Amino acid sequence: MCGLQAIGGFGDVAPNPFTPRNNSPRTLRRRPALPRVMRVDLSSADLWRSFRADWWGQIKRAYTASNDDNLGMIAAGAAFYIISSIAPILAVTVLSYGLFADASTVQEDIRALFTAFPRDVAVLIGQQLDTVVSGSQGKKGLGILLALAIALYGGSKAATSMMTALNVAYEVKDQRSFVVWTLTSFAIVIAGVLLVLTGIATGALAAFIGTLIPWFPAVVLAVIRIATYVALAAIVVTGASLLFRFGPYRPRARLRWATPGTVLATALWLLANVGFSLYVANFGNYGATYGSLSAIIVALTWLWISVYAFLLGAAVDVQAYRGKAAPGAITDVATAPAAV
Repeated sequence: MCGLQAIGGFGDVAPNPFTPRNNSPRTLRRRPALPRVMRVDLSSADLWRSFRADWWGQIKRAYTASNDDNLGMIAAGAAFYIISSIAPILAVTVLSYGLFADASTVQEDIRALFTAFPRDVAVLIGQQLDTVVSGSQGKKGLGILLALAIALYGGSKAATSMMTALNVAYEVKDQRSFVVWTLTSFAIVIAGVLLVLTGIATGALAAFIGTLIPWFPAVVLAVIRIATYVALAAIVVTGASLLFRFGPYRPRARLRWATPGTVLATALWLLANVGFSLYVANFGNYGATYGSLSAIIVALTWLWISVYAFLLGAAVDVQAYRGKAAPGAITDVATAPAAV
């Protein structure tokens, strides 16, 4: 009896030390109960109106929610799966691009796209690229299709890790079947590769225009370079829009381009990319600390920052939905009608 009273009184149940933070009474008082399916269908304009009305409050609540849901740790796990999928994703890109260009052009254009990344990340991707290109030479017909299928399956691990992370960020419970889940991951990889190819084509076109008209004033060439960066940012926003729509379980949502979350995620990613690149180049002595592992550590850290930026953007979109949705618009999956 005394022992039971010492741990909370006879008949009381001791608190479970393994209860997730987002189920704690403190958390549930701070924000609404977690939705299972977001049934509300808002336009991008509605979401921007909601965001402008309380942008700072929504950002703070999104950051608090990211801490409650451990999005930082989830981003680290997703970064691991993504880095293990770099070679297959590069293989899909190289094999697809190789249908229209020779191996040297493929290597040159893909390397040019990743020059803005931290140096160690660019070196790591370049090494993987050399391996993939040398291994893909000589493949024709069914060999290319088989290699594409194998690479697509390997790259899908990165997509499924992001799908899982976005389910947590959107606070939804996934109900997709294994087949739908797998096909969605394949579609995300294919869409990502197409966007990468679009980025490569954009950069190559800008470089071609620069060589075609070298006598143009420096101001004009600077405008072309800025337009290239704007186009690449628009490609990233498009990728984020597709990922935020099809990554988490949102069966009734429509595709919305340039929502507050996608724009904020892109801006955060670009700023973090520049900041981390400067830090690694000028202050971070990873080579002295990690030796031969420095490139892997830098790549993992960069991927963790990148994934976390996009998960924060997804959390901001959730707050924008909550700020604009009418009462009852966000409903638990148990009471929601079947998806159509």
